[in-house]
Amino acid sequence: MTGTYVRMFRTALIAAYLAIPLALTLGTYQGWLFQSSTPSTGNTDIVVVGLIALVAATMLAEHAGAFGRAASGRDALIGIACWLGAVVWVVAVVRKVPDNRTGATVLIGPMTALMLGGVFYLSRFAGVCTRSWTAAIMT
Repeated sequence: MTGTYVRMFRTALIAAYLAIPLALTLGTYQGWLFQSSTPSTGNTDIVVVGLIALVAATMLAEHAGAFGRAASGRDALIGIACWLGAVVWVVAVVRKVPDNRTGATVLIGPMTALMLGGVFYLSRFAGVCTRSWTAAIMT
């Protein structure tokens, strides 16, 4: 990939990471993600497939070198902090929100954003580790 295409891919991937939590928040608020409120012809599998595709695209982007080589230890710490932040958010908010779509939206939106941030940084850390192990094994 040339530099222009790598930048475009990186920008699109970051935009997807920003759009997915917003889409999940809207879907939660509208009730699209609940099986009880989904019409019999509806299917929520697209959410799962979309998240798996996003993680796979992140791994491919990291393997292609779309992101700068940051300190991998810092990436791991940021990823773990994002996941801990998601757990803290759920623990702090779960008893304070109403038991309806609005409460689920308040709970799921930020939690999803934090968890996807953790996946992003941990995949960067895993990419650095995998490249260093591959280089050591292949020599």
